[in-house]
Amino acid sequence: MKLHRVVFPSVVLAACLVAPGSDAHATLLVGNLAIAGSGSVAVTSNGVNYVIDFQPPVNTDGKGTGAVSIVGGSTGSFAGLTGTQATIKDLNDADVPVGVPVNLPDFLTFSAPSASQWTITLTKLLTGSYGSADCLSAPAAGQNCTVGLPGVKEFNWSNITDHSSIVSASFEGIATDKATGETSKINGTLGATFSDKPFQTILSEAIGGATITTSYSGTITAVPEPATSSLMLLGGLVVAGAMVRRRMRS
Repeated sequence: MKLHRVVFPSVVLAACLVAPGSDAHATLLVGNLAIAGSGSVAVTSNGVNYVIDFQPPVNTDGKGTGAVSIVGGSTGSFAGLTGTQATIKDLNDADVPVGVPVNLPDFLTFSAPSASQWTITLTKLLTGSYGSADCLSAPAAGQNCTVGLPGVKEFNWSNITDHSSIVSASFEGIATDKATGETSKINGTLGATFSDKPFQTILSEAIGGATITTSYSGTITAVPEPATSSLMLLGGLVVAGAMVRRRMRS
């Protein structure tokens, strides 16, 4: 009896590797979200505790909310949200201690009908990543600083010049589609620019208990699922291999 070899088309195999229903669940979001505060942000820290108020002076306890605008530069799943609004929750050290896992639901929610079912839960406010060598130096361009004191250790400080600076804080979270239950991991950064002060001046004021008020902006990036990315890569390699074999035979 003659045996027949059955060959499945590589494109079909590649599709099966990433098809819905496999072990890799679908990623909810892709791309970058760009936001800008609709008002100012006020940061109060005494070197022990902190409050980040996204709509001062409505709530000074870090338990209120602020408004943000979705701005140009948003891509992927977020591209169609440009020009719409979102709501962001204030932060404080009691609810969101720095550098440890937390669960702050509805940290960011969206008003656009196409995204009203999306919500972002904040899962960690990250400790700053710079060292402290430049923190007490005379101001100069290119200096970076993270102070290891409670209440300010979440901030990365950088001098643009000897009289201007930027400060940022990064976080991790989970985006959820309430309608489907699908989730995606996200990474985010919020930052502000000071055109008239080096970080040494602002940091000294903050540790002294002063409230620092400024405009702010931020980006949030959807993190691809490792399993899905690996399967997509494997599927692509299968297709590429099939194409090479066909060319060698022809």
